Amino acid sequence: MKKSIGLIFLSALVMMSLCSCGNDAGSYGSQTASGSAATGGSAGKNEAAEKTVVENINCALKSPYRNSSNYYEDAKNGCRQRKLDGTFVRNISFGKKGAPSLVFVTENEIFYVKRIPSDNGGRGEEELWSMPIEKTEKGDRPAEKDAKYILKDEIVGWAYFYANEDYVVYIMPYDFKVFDRKAGKYLKLQGEPLDKKCPPNNVEYIADCVCGDHVFFQCKHDGLYMYTLGEDKIIPIDRRTHGSYSAVSDDKRNQIIYERCDRCEEFDKNEEGHQVSWYLYDCGTGEKKKLVTEDVIQTVCQKNGLKDLGICGVMFIDEDMLYSICDGYGFSFDLSSRDREPHYEKKFSDWLKKSKYNDYDVREIENGKCYFEEYDEDRDDGEYYITGYYDLKKDIFVKTDKLVRQ
Repeated sequence: MKKSIGLIFLSALVMMSLCSCGNDAGSYGSQTASGSAATGGSAGKNEAAEKTVVENINCALKSPYRNSSNYYEDAKNGCRQRKLDGTFVRNISFGKKGAPSLVFVTENEIFYVKRIPSDNGGRGEEELWSMPIEKTEKGDRPAEKDAKYILKDEIVGWAYFYANEDYVVYIMPYDFKVFDRKAGKYLKLQGEPLDKKCPPNNVEYIADCVCGDHVFFQCKHDGLYMYTLGEDKIIPIDRRTHGSYSAVSDDKRNQIIYERCDRCEEFDKNEEGHQVSWYLYDCGTGEKKKLVTEDVIQTVCQKNGLKDLGICGVMFIDEDMLYSICDGYGFSFDLSSRDREPHYEKKFSDWLKKSKYNDYDVREIENGKCYFEEYDEDRDDGEYYITGYYDLKKDIFVKTDKLVRQ
């Protein structure tokens, strides 16, 4: 899920780790839900780190640096490999050339960039590399000696990024690039969106809104679009979506759920009296249908003595549950049920309104836990931290130590 779109239509930001959890495997301290840290003693630190099994929230949450077996985090001259419970596995070297940084992990590959400084002190070059992950009886093992260079581009390490064994896709404002790995060249795309109020291709990627081989993004004033890996076209899905509207990927059912204005004319997003509905888009069939209307949300509000909220806020999917949080009020919707009416999460909403958090502090909802983060402006460049989670099953909040967002 994400933050987004987990999920929100976001401006293209840097998809890279801001900071790692420790400096090396031996000194790593896994943060626990109780607020403690597990570290090795002065002797045998690596051995202690390898055997220590503690809750590590960053490793458990969805991330571009996680696959079904392991979580990877940036480290000096490479990365660290961990199990999903946070247990240290090994250090991995990306070589001595350049300043490396992770960008994406699949089941079979680790993608990273090397930043090569320029001679005149400018921005320099960005090289994209791939390291295969070998499957062994003892688990995944990245093959450091088999790392391969893919391409060079000054923006590849600063863009939203997605890749598989055949293609690399990266997106920033004014740039939507698809690289054919087998052919060794970029695809020339047809039907790229022409934004009516901004320069062409001023796209806003929907963070984490990748459904199978389909990548969804929004042109700032020109609707929702889809790109299918390997194709040479960008297809418009719905032109009645807004820059502030949300969308979320439902991988389990091969669909996305997004917000759409039923009253707006195409390209006229400033019309007063918006009426927003949740829509489903089936990535397999291309079918689009209405899921929940604003009137239904207002009916739920009236039943629970709430103000009329309409559809807004942020959305997340956790297994069969769709969650929406708007102005401090939480709603859930069972995607596997025939009941088409959202459920008001009263206990969670009552707690949220009294807490220091708001809708956009939600980092993720996963396994029935709603994770919150805070921004620490006291650091040199500022930093986001996960500081706790609300357990939607037990209706309790669990405070954590500051966990750097990955």
